[in-house]
Amino acid sequence: MTTLQIAGVSGVGLGWDKINVKPTGTLTLSSLGNIFVDGTGYTAAVGDTFDLLDWTTLVNNGFSAGTNNRTGGLGGGNLDLPTLTGGLTWNVNNFLTTGAISVTAVPEPSRVILLFLGIGSLLLRRRRA
Repeated sequence: MTTLQIAGVSGVGLGWDKINVKPTGTLTLSSLGNIFVDGTGYTAAVGDTFDLLDWTTLVNNGFSAGTNNRTGGLGGGNLDLPTLTGGLTWNVNNFLTTGAISVTAVPEPSRVILLFLGIGSLLLRRRRA
């Protein structure tokens, strides 16, 4: 298992560990090994992005970043993330292409319903006019 620390500071190149095998290196990830992201002392905010890995060539031997938009843990994969609260989730969609993870907000169901009701009302109003 590899452990990477993210601290309480967010920003480009600040407050986190990074594995860099550029400019000519090959990074091999395997389903037999996990990456543990230690969030001790980290306070999450929407938009925080952590570029954890950089490579020239990636060899993926079954490594999975797990379920996207999860609050933490392994998410069925090999990337173990700290737990987020307050409606925040980890976006890991780009982990195996850019090495980055980010914090996003999950819209509350009531807001989504209101949005759809508003759009529906506008469409009905246009039809009547």
